[in-house]
Amino acid sequence: MIKRQGIARVIVSAGGEGALFALPEGMLWATPPKVPLTTTVGAGDSMVAGLSAALAQGLAPEAMARLATACAAAAVSRPPGGMPDRSMIERLAEAVRIEKL
Repeated sequence: MIKRQGIARVIVSAGGEGALFALPEGMLWATPPKVPLTTTVGAGDSMVAGLSAALAQGLAPEAMARLATACAAAAVSRPPGGMPDRSMIERLAEAVRIEKL
């Protein structure tokens, strides 16, 4: 039904458990690495920012899910308003587990 409406991508977050990525190429489950939980403020916004950056860069589906999930993981492990650096995001992205569904 969603595809009939013209919606190409749907991402559903399950918080610290991971996120479902329903993409034109297929469905993926992304499990984030364990990080210390500081706050959940901004986690969803950070995931959307990572997804937007991945789309702008033309990343493959798995890389897209990794980057979006890593951005959310970085957000929850920082104090509110704290900005992670690029190397932190890259390390977290490498640790994201991707499962094709």
